[in-house]
Amino acid sequence: MTKAAGISDDAKAAVTEEDLWSLFFTKEILQEIVTWTNQKIEEQILKKNYSADTLKKSPYITTTDEVNGL
Repeated sequence: MTKAAGISDDAKAAVTEEDLWSLFFTKEILQEIVTWTNQKIEEQILKKNYSADTLKKSPYITTTDEVNGL
């Protein structure tokens, strides 16, 4: 089975960056990415045994969340 080449109706209807982004990444896939990314971040925080003081002074060492409304 082959699919005709061309732009899909969803792609043609896309207006915003978010519309285009959603063509490649569904909300479910993004949630999976966030879940597994956060798991790895938490593992590294534990592995490196960061103190509460270090974490407080380093706000970039934290879990993430889904970015909405590009």
